[in-house]
Amino acid sequence: MKKFNINSYALVATVGALLMIGIVILASVSTIYSQKIFGEPYHFLIRQIIHIIFGCFLGLIMYKIKLELIKRWSSYILIANLILLAAVFIPGIGFAAGGASRWIKLGPFMAQPAEFLKLSFVIFLSAWLANIAELRLSKKKKKKRKISDFRPIIICLSFFIITATILYFQPDISNLAVIVATALIIYFFSGVSIWHTMAIFGMGLAGLGLVMKMAPHTVNRILVFINPGHDPMGLGWQIKQISIAIGSGGLFGLGLGMSKQKLGFLPEIMSDTPFAIFAEETGFIGSIILISLFIAFLWIGFEISRTSTDKFCSLAAVGITSWIIIQTFVNIGAMLGVLPMTGIALPFISYGGSHLVTELMAVGLLLNISKNRNNIIKTT
Repeated sequence: MKKFNINSYALVATVGALLMIGIVILASVSTIYSQKIFGEPYHFLIRQIIHIIFGCFLGLIMYKIKLELIKRWSSYILIANLILLAAVFIPGIGFAAGGASRWIKLGPFMAQPAEFLKLSFVIFLSAWLANIAELRLSKKKKKKRKISDFRPIIICLSFFIITATILYFQPDISNLAVIVATALIIYFFSGVSIWHTMAIFGMGLAGLGLVMKMAPHTVNRILVFINPGHDPMGLGWQIKQISIAIGSGGLFGLGLGMSKQKLGFLPEIMSDTPFAIFAEETGFIGSIILISLFIAFLWIGFEISRTSTDKFCSLAAVGITSWIIIQTFVNIGAMLGVLPMTGIALPFISYGGSHLVTELMAVGLLLNISKNRNNIIKTT
């Protein structure tokens, strides 16, 4: 039986610390709202703990399952996820809120397929590009190798069109941007031609630009980012309140549970803006500690990728790490005013079941990769 190595222990400790911070923040911001809506203060906190337990259970499965099996079934996993992604438009199954159709509701359970798509996409693209790399190393005819050089571009473009179309109609431009950015990083680390990478990058930017042009709410967020006075009673007001919260924290913060901006000033405090509340309550020191934990996650994830001898495992580790860090950068960047507001959740911190369960499953897969870093995954 393989034992944990130093990277595995470091990863568990880092993610555990992030989850604990998330619980502390949620306990601070959710009690008043929970009491008002449900008549008891810990409704959201209990649900979040349930999400963590369920996510850890699925993460354990991802840790135990054979990596060869995950690679073999990567295409079917992606197809199933795309079907679920399209199912949000089916009456009686799909659930819409705030003008967006992003959720599937079955009885008391609700899920957002776009969150799971990030993981299934990383697995699929990593497996596919690993297979391409293995074919190039094998003794094939020159003509066949030449033809295979164009397949990554074709498959990436096809995937982008299908996914972008579904996410556009939901609409969910933010998650689309995260997926595209993650794809570019995986593609770059796969060792393909630099010209292919530039072509994919250009297509990704052009596609995102077209989608953003067709989505007025996304353009409005960019305009408000450039000039908060563009929407002084909407997004502009929210940005100002976020700045007040972070600025009020000073060096050491107001103290845990002592945030003033959570009392009706900040929007979506449980899902979109928990970093601002944490910065207000723990100050610059607490913010640096939180950011440092995410930097540690980045280092550990890329170290797991570097030490893996299997191409699929290496690319999957890069993809998982990049996706989670991109979301972190986008969320915290929006809080600090260096990026537009997007509604992207802060990994391991924000309230929500789908993103948290998916992230913990990804951590389980990272641990599995770390455990099997010296094994070669067979292609079938």
